[in-house]
Amino acid sequence: MTTDSMFNRKAQKTIGPLLLLLSFSFLPFLLQGQSLKRFSYTHPQMGTRFRIVLYAESENKAQHASELAFSHLDSLNQRLSDYIPESELNRLGRQSGTKKKLVVSKELWQILRQSKQLSKKSKGAFDVTIGPLSKLWRKAFKAREFPSAAAVLAAKKRVNYRYLKPSRSEHSVRLKKANMQLDLGGIAKGYAADEMMKILAQEGITSALIDAGGDILLSGPPPEKDGWTIRIQDGETSKPLLLHHCAIATSGDTYQFLSWEGKKYSHIIDPRTGYGLTHRLQITVIAPTGSLADGLASTLSVLGQKKGQGWVKRFKDCSVTFVAQ
Repeated sequence: MTTDSMFNRKAQKTIGPLLLLLSFSFLPFLLQGQSLKRFSYTHPQMGTRFRIVLYAESENKAQHASELAFSHLDSLNQRLSDYIPESELNRLGRQSGTKKKLVVSKELWQILRQSKQLSKKSKGAFDVTIGPLSKLWRKAFKAREFPSAAAVLAAKKRVNYRYLKPSRSEHSVRLKKANMQLDLGGIAKGYAADEMMKILAQEGITSALIDAGGDILLSGPPPEKDGWTIRIQDGETSKPLLLHHCAIATSGDTYQFLSWEGKKYSHIIDPRTGYGLTHRLQITVIAPTGSLADGLASTLSVLGQKKGQGWVKRFKDCSVTFVAQ
């Protein structure tokens, strides 16, 4: 018997059991993928309804992961809401005008840092210091009464992203102008969805969809699928896309506007002018994260299609659809 034939025979004896062992090793993963079931849960928060659709091996695991994510959402709302008088955001606003930095939670610091960066890139088209104008226009919409020019000017004097100074390394913020009010409505839902998806991932959920009142965040695709089927409005029709590991956010004034002297003023306010938008657009953004998609959709609403199409090119891995209303 030659050396080569001895080697081949030994190799056959070794490889046979090895292949069998590998087959059994992969079997649990194959069975796991086949046994994943679809579950869906909803939870009201942030003035809308959040929905989680996920795939898990059991209802107990799915429900537990969803409850943790919704619990974190509730906690975020207590920190980030401008509707709750004692939220961390409002407490921070009441301490504006001081020269010292104020320590805040990691979550509030993160979202304020992201917001400031987007404000600088858009030269103020996105601005979370818009709170005074937001409150003024909310009252106007409720009363169906156009705000006076003097009231708009007085509110606008307290609005400027340059007054917001989040630190670079520590969880602290300085608000330079007295009586500032912050409003995170243009980014909070996307940020919350990002944080919720992190909770699901920690619980071993790798295939999930989070719908934050129309803003959607996706992780891995459903079992045996190439992606989640999402329909994007494109003109008068909608087109289905297969997507995963991305976020989709839409901004527009289709249903919310105030008619005054022949013009329609959107609930979306231009922080640079102090007035609601008069151009009617629906913008849909696909981006890597919920906070970026949400923030870009808000910013592009203010910039409009002509300026927005060129400006948004600086953001990699993002795509935008503009639809005139």
